[in-house]
Amino acid sequence: MPITAQDALENLFGNIKRKVAVGNGVNNKGEPVGIEDITGNYYKISSDYNNNRKRTDEIVFHSEALDSLSSSPLGDSYFVVSYRGNLNHGTSMVGLFTGDSIEWKTPEIKFNSATTSIILSSQLGDSHFVVSYQDGGNSNYGTSRIGYFTGDSIEWLSEEVVFYSASVGDIASSPLGDSYFVVSYKDSSSYGTSIVGYFTGDSIEWLSGEIVFHSTSMNYPSSSPLGDSYFVVNYKDNSSYGTSIVGYFTGDSIEWLSGEIAFNSATTFTISSSPLGDSYFVVSYRDDGNSSYGTSRIGYFTGDSIEWKTGGTVFNTAVISDLSSCPLGNNYFVVNYRDPSSGTSRIGYFTGDSIEWKTEKEIFHTDATFQSSSSQLGDSHFVVSYQDGGNSNYGTSIILKKYRTFFIGIAGDSVSTGDSVFVQYNGVMNDFPNLNAGVTYYLDYTDGSLTTTITEQKVGIAVGDTELLITRD
Repeated sequence: MPITAQDALENLFGNIKRKVAVGNGVNNKGEPVGIEDITGNYYKISSDYNNNRKRTDEIVFHSEALDSLSSSPLGDSYFVVSYRGNLNHGTSMVGLFTGDSIEWKTPEIKFNSATTSIILSSQLGDSHFVVSYQDGGNSNYGTSRIGYFTGDSIEWLSEEVVFYSASVGDIASSPLGDSYFVVSYKDSSSYGTSIVGYFTGDSIEWLSGEIVFHSTSMNYPSSSPLGDSYFVVNYKDNSSYGTSIVGYFTGDSIEWLSGEIAFNSATTFTISSSPLGDSYFVVSYRDDGNSSYGTSRIGYFTGDSIEWKTGGTVFNTAVISDLSSCPLGNNYFVVNYRDPSSGTSRIGYFTGDSIEWKTEKEIFHTDATFQSSSSQLGDSHFVVSYQDGGNSNYGTSIILKKYRTFFIGIAGDSVSTGDSVFVQYNGVMNDFPNLNAGVTYYLDYTDGSLTTTITEQKVGIAVGDTELLITRD
């Protein structure tokens, strides 16, 4: 039997195929298939699964210099940014992740018509949030206010309620369920102090009194909830060490359960923490005992102490600053930071006894980013908001995704979603309509089609009207 042209091509170039379980969307032969960098799952290449962690462009929300920026999620698609605007007033604004962009659903709404500093916000359910701050119009007193996202505006449901009647320093805030929250702060004696607030529906009731957790100088507090009644505060203590302590809200007070446990026995700066379930948390920081490298560590609350499940694990081998982090579900988290003059992200995974960095460093902004704040949007996306040093310090947000999907080959048959499919990695495939022999084809990541327009991903060269020689270089 004579050898066909197809056989000759396959003998010459070879075909490599693999049968894989497809997670989403591959239905037809000839469709490009990709693999996720973190999970190893296979997908049809499309606008939702492309070789780019960015899901939106950088979107400006305040077209002048801002300061003291903080963000909170409001469900899986909405988030709120709170900041000091160009008039020094405290201001909030709600954004919606549309799937490929950010739509600002509210105008800029003032929560304090005076100089406002050290702003921190916390989510209280899907539509409510609390913003806590230093009120320059009232002797720098520590103050909180509850906001409600109506769908097209922000309604302030409480007046401005003082939690500390003296000049307040650094502030951290964590939700404790949908109606309670804890504010941790540096008081006028520089002591570390916490207080629990309850949103009554139209005001804030302080339930716990001011409870000291560190009775000497304290800086850079960051807190995370550990369920609805427990929380951890991470801070720089009077020895400049990175230190953590777990508190329990009893209903009318705070009981410190763990004692102060060092996570870094060296000078520690720019601390950020994120919950990883109800008993675990990750603390990320600049370790000045190790060349100011960016470092993370996982802690576990045992019930009466903190057990460090990992050592300090470096995510950036250069000086970092302006650090923020947020969880990404299922033991994943992201750190966003300035390295040293670009906005950078890295995704980590807690294995149970170590941190595995699932991505390399990825730059999301090529100029300096200041005042970085991060919010989780479901388990697959997150928003980073920052002061853009390359654009007059404007307030800017960008949404990034947890996964990148890399092109690996072409579906060799037609199947239902979830079924296994043969994916051809190289060699010659036929049954492509309307190819132009000798022309190089590339992958259009927007819809998973083949295009002759040069993109970042070459697919192959047409060797006939219907045959494509897959070469993925």
